[in-house]
Amino acid sequence: MRWLPVVLLVACGKKPAEEELPPPITFADSVKASGIEAELDPESANLLATWGAVGQFVDLLLSDNTVKSTFFVDGDLGTAPLAYYFACWSAPSPGTAGFEYDLDLTGCSSEGFDGTIHVENTPQGPIVLTFNGTIFLDWAFAGSLAFEYQADRTWKVYPSDVDANPVASLPITTGSGLVDLVVDATVNLTSGPSGNSIKWLGTAGDGTRTVTIGLGTEVVYGQQPAACSCPTEGSVSTEFIPVLSALEVDLDDLAVESDGDDDPALIFEVSGAPSGTAVLATGPTCGTHAVTFGGFDLVLSSADLLAGVESSCSGGVFDSGTCTRLREAANAATEVTVEVPALQVDNALTSDANDRFDEGICFTGY
Repeated sequence: MRWLPVVLLVACGKKPAEEELPPPITFADSVKASGIEAELDPESANLLATWGAVGQFVDLLLSDNTVKSTFFVDGDLGTAPLAYYFACWSAPSPGTAGFEYDLDLTGCSSEGFDGTIHVENTPQGPIVLTFNGTIFLDWAFAGSLAFEYQADRTWKVYPSDVDANPVASLPITTGSGLVDLVVDATVNLTSGPSGNSIKWLGTAGDGTRTVTIGLGTEVVYGQQPAACSCPTEGSVSTEFIPVLSALEVDLDDLAVESDGDDDPALIFEVSGAPSGTAVLATGPTCGTHAVTFGGFDLVLSSADLLAGVESSCSGGVFDSGTCTRLREAANAATEVTVEVPALQVDNALTSDANDRFDEGICFTGY
């Protein structure tokens, strides 16, 4: 047997070149946020909405001819100006009502109203509204609310028993549960060119937080069959902590030295913020709100920075070389203080408030 030589050919090639990394990145010690996602905390929002329901419900009740006449008699104000009479609920006429009567809302189910309200100008002096199975849109009222005349068309308002004796709170059931509303307020009732002009001052609370009230409401009578209760001036305020979900920081600002390119922003998941007073202003047109809270600083730890980098890199925001440098920078940094400007915070909370709260409550009960 003859053996033939075997020649092995080995393909040779150049070793693939490693990806060239961009210059190292160093994070600044402090930076200004370029965006924020924030909202009102649910408990504060629920309290604000509950107070809003009480105020607007009473505003609408006070525009009924019979109820308004009861208040004018109580305040020795003469004859009540003609108000708008809501035909879907029933009440005795002003001249036959006497010192106590019922408002029957059962005919208003299509409007989201139900139950009855007993109105009594009590021998003790105050007018007492007692809620019996009373439904107003998303809220169920129980207990009683007293109105004690002070002077100058102004009544002191507080939770009471049926005899006008003060009690701790007014029970209101919302979609989020029971709110025992503590009310210490006044209401001033006048008449404007288009309807009732009603001003509220005072406080309302749930035992944990308090809303400070300074609102002017116009119950506007348009063409039949509509009427709207709409706060158009003033504000309410409460102490609360904003709920933060995301913080945006432009890499061009975060890096000590810019690479000359317009780089994307990093998004950091955040939670927690300093407490403060949020002022929810209304007006000048129905359905507009503006929240003022102010700016604050947040501190991002090295772990927070690295989590934001990993989130952006996994989402394909940056190329792999830049991601390597960003990881190095996050691990090298101890912390970064982020200034969150007032305008960003207020705009985010205002947007949330306008999504949450009614654009005025309109009644079309015919």
